[in-house]
Amino acid sequence: MKTTHKEGDREFTISIQKESEGGYSGQCLEIPGAISQGETLSELKDNMREAIQLSLEYLKDKAKSENKKIVKISA
Repeated sequence: MKTTHKEGDREFTISIQKESEGGYSGQCLEIPGAISQGETLSELKDNMREAIQLSLEYLKDKAKSENKKIVKISA
């Protein structure tokens, strides 16, 4: 099962799996490190929103600390 999540003006695709022990797990297809779980789909969506935000913050901070140039590109 897949769903999309909007973060600002960006959309992310979440792959959702129902777990045999109960609840759901999800992974953002565009940001493989953004993974979470929840007892309900609603809880999973909230947790995925937070995982995406944290992953984006981490990537931005990592780029800054490694003196990488950050460029905004619109598609």
